[in-house]
Amino acid sequence: MARTKHSKKDIEAALKHAEEHGWRIELSNGHPYGKMYCPSIPKLPGNAGFSKTISH
Repeated sequence: MARTKHSKKDIEAALKHAEEHGWRIELSNGHPYGKMYCPSIPKLPGNAGFSKTISH
């Protein structure tokens, strides 16, 4: 299922760029818009990844 577009075009462009580079976007049901998670790198032990909250 495709995610809904962010209302701010600059943020939407950044989200698309992140997705093209393997980041995963999880939408929330309210505020904030969602979270984005970097792809973990299996070659690095203990790499739990990184998340960033996305506001409206």
